[in-house]
Amino acid sequence: MTRESFSYGQRQFVPGYVDESEVMKIAEFLSSVDPNIPLHIDAYWPMPGLPWREPEVPEVEALRDRVKTILPNTTCLHGKTGGEEVAYEMEEVF
Repeated sequence: MTRESFSYGQRQFVPGYVDESEVMKIAEFLSSVDPNIPLHIDAYWPMPGLPWREPEVPEVEALRDRVKTILPNTTCLHGKTGGEEVAYEMEEVF
C-alpha cells in the first residue's frame, strides 16, 4: 500500500513582525525542497491590543509576486484597508 503526501506552506504577513524577508526565507526553503510546493500568504488583520498594522493590498500582492518568482504556486489573501468591525466579542486566550 502506498501513501501519497501533499506538502504546502502557509504564512501570515505582519509588517514589523513577520516581514517580507522572513516570508522570502520560507519560500526559498520550500523551493529548495520542491519548487512546486504551494505557498499561501495571509495578510494580517489587526486585533485589538496588538501593535501591528494591516498590510496594504499592494504590499501583499507585491510580496506574492516576488515569491512567485521562486515558488510559482503562491497565492495570497488580503482584506480591505482599514479592516472591518469585529462581528463577535473576542477573548484573549493566551
